[in-house]
Amino acid sequence: MAENNNWYTHFSTFEEDRGFSVPIISQGRDPRFNEPPVSVYSRDILLCRMNPTPSFHICDWGEDRWPAGRAVNNRNCDDMPCLHFMVDGEGHLNGSPLKKNMAFVTDPAIPYSMVTDGANPFHYFWVRVRTDLDFFRNLDLFTFGEDGVGRFDFSDCREDVMRLFRKGFSVSGDNGWGMMFGINSLFFEILSRCLRHAPSERTVSPYVKDALEYIRTNYKSELNVNLLAEQLHISRNHLRRLFLRDLGVTPKDQITRVRMDVAATILESGPVGSLAQVAQAVGYPSYSQFLQAFRKEFGCNPKEYRKQY
Repeated sequence: MAENNNWYTHFSTFEEDRGFSVPIISQGRDPRFNEPPVSVYSRDILLCRMNPTPSFHICDWGEDRWPAGRAVNNRNCDDMPCLHFMVDGEGHLNGSPLKKNMAFVTDPAIPYSMVTDGANPFHYFWVRVRTDLDFFRNLDLFTFGEDGVGRFDFSDCREDVMRLFRKGFSVSGDNGWGMMFGINSLFFEILSRCLRHAPSERTVSPYVKDALEYIRTNYKSELNVNLLAEQLHISRNHLRRLFLRDLGVTPKDQITRVRMDVAATILESGPVGSLAQVAQAVGYPSYSQFLQAFRKEFGCNPKEYRKQY
């Protein structure tokens, strides 16, 4: 059978997947394609009986890649909203265009259909939440259509969304409690990041915009907050206040996030040189500093992270 990228990364609750039982950390490609197993990531947080807030809980959480041309019709998510973040690919959702950087949440009462085109297959993160759809309607993020699907563009917080989902794959805890609280915390952090980047009357400071562009361009160098402030001709403290006001993070945190996102992309892309070379490629002359930052961000070391891909 021809190679494809279709990963199964969720507990088998979708209609077309019934009959396949997947453990909490699922391993392997979609069994319907009979391909050799590979490591993939998913968290199935089916903790209803121990959830202290029964009106809201996350049921499962994962990452999917579809083969080119795959179509799924009349899908539902076991009577709960499912939130998707399309990080790559193009296709159609209920007949309307579905593109990279589009997030959407589905109405559990209305089945939906998805098809990915032949040239740009889907890659998306997703989370199913046991809650009323009004939870999402009240967020001031989504535009809901007649098909019951709410959509929004998450281009401005794409890196944050991917980073936080990846971080969620490493969450653990005794008896499930630590895992449950960790995943819920990350879920609300994702929504918080999206809301901060949603259109509003308040505009981001030109200093912050220039700083973000400078970080994206110069993350490979020995960049620090003092140098960043000097480039913008403002004080370090003033720059920090602007970042916290407009983005909710410090300049130092933003520098680290950009570097970690690039490092994760390098490790996911396949065989690379030594991990020390990866560290240097993202601006860390000291591997120990890179290792400390990476562990804090992803909950594992770079070698373990690379094995997962």
